[in-house]
Amino acid sequence: MRGEVLERARELRLAGLADTSAGRPVRAARTLRAAVNLLLAEPPGRDVDAVRLACLLTLAMAELLTTGLDAANSRLAEARALAGDDPELVARCRCQRGIVLVRTGDFAQAAGELDVVISEPQWFTVAERAAILVSRAVISFELGRPAEVESMAASAVRLAEEAGDNRLRFMAEHNRGYARYLTGDLPGALSAMAAAEELEADVF
Repeated sequence: MRGEVLERARELRLAGLADTSAGRPVRAARTLRAAVNLLLAEPPGRDVDAVRLACLLTLAMAELLTTGLDAANSRLAEARALAGDDPELVARCRCQRGIVLVRTGDFAQAAGELDVVISEPQWFTVAERAAILVSRAVISFELGRPAEVESMAASAVRLAEEAGDNRLRFMAEHNRGYARYLTGDLPGALSAMAAAEELEADVF
């Protein structure tokens, strides 16, 4: 029974994540709250805590879009309390807080939180690391650090290739091309843009 409850909560979380990504945050929030509530009756344990934390972190973004920053921060605080001193769960809390900070335009603090995927990569999948580094490169643009963009984008390209995700690779190559353009390397910029355009990637 416990396994079935956890699996159902995971399914609800993925559905909520998909709805958030598709621009349906109200439905996402409703689904994610159902996932969190489903786990309330389960005895404490690392497996339950990990799934509940993932649901709370995903819900934080849905509530940022539907209710506002205070609601999102409340969910983040709830997740951080649940994480305790578990290094993987703490790292995931930091990463999601960084994503929320990007949405609110606090790029400096967001960079510090998202850099956890660089300092502690063992807690994240290759695809997750690639996606965060794509976002991290955009933050470096906003902070006026084109050389840093080049480094982040190059790492994101490598990880996206490893993950077999052409959509992420396309975005990373474009970031790299723009960074080269900003630093005066026009041939390098055109090369990176051409590499992106050769990919079969659904980015629109």
